[in-house]
Amino acid sequence: MPNGNYVQFIQAYSRASGISLHGSEGEIVTETGEVIGRHNGVHEFTIGQRKGLGFAVGKPLYVISIDQKQNRVVVGDDDALRTTAFEIEDVNWVSCDTPEAPLYAFAKIRHKHEPAAATIEPREMNRARITFDSPQRAITPGQAAVFYDGDRVLGGAGSAKGSVSMPNWNQKKVQNLTGTEIWLFILGRVLVAFAIGILITQYSRK
Repeated sequence: MPNGNYVQFIQAYSRASGISLHGSEGEIVTETGEVIGRHNGVHEFTIGQRKGLGFAVGKPLYVISIDQKQNRVVVGDDDALRTTAFEIEDVNWVSCDTPEAPLYAFAKIRHKHEPAAATIEPREMNRARITFDSPQRAITPGQAAVFYDGDRVLGGAGSAKGSVSMPNWNQKKVQNLTGTEIWLFILGRVLVAFAIGILITQYSRK
């Protein structure tokens, strides 16, 4: 994504494709459930977003989770964005076979993220759990995660799942999805694959 604005990309692509993302107004709430605003669609928000929330409360607030089922956006302070562990799926081990035991490496969860020390624990069904030595900010479902040892890329995966409330697309029957949900699912998979490719290429060239 050239400018890093996924919301703008989704809106522009929706207009060009004739897909309507409107008519999904919902609540913006605090961690305690207090309603402090309203929104025109959860697609307009990303985890960690501070600007453009549409209200002011006298202190910085950030999007800390998106509950699509309840059509709610949850906001909180910066500390609430930090998570230590999360799970990934569809892991692709690039330079080694699937480890039989947890390994210690560095993990990067987005292009501008500073690589952080973490334990990578392989799990069944081509999944793994990443546990950072220290909490990391704004771990988001759908992000690419790449882990490596020095300059050697060990592997990568998508669909990061932490404490953020997001739908499990793999378990939701396709026939129950709306046209917009199916399109967003496909777009998300494409963006994750693209992001993983960029991260792997970046470290392969070092």
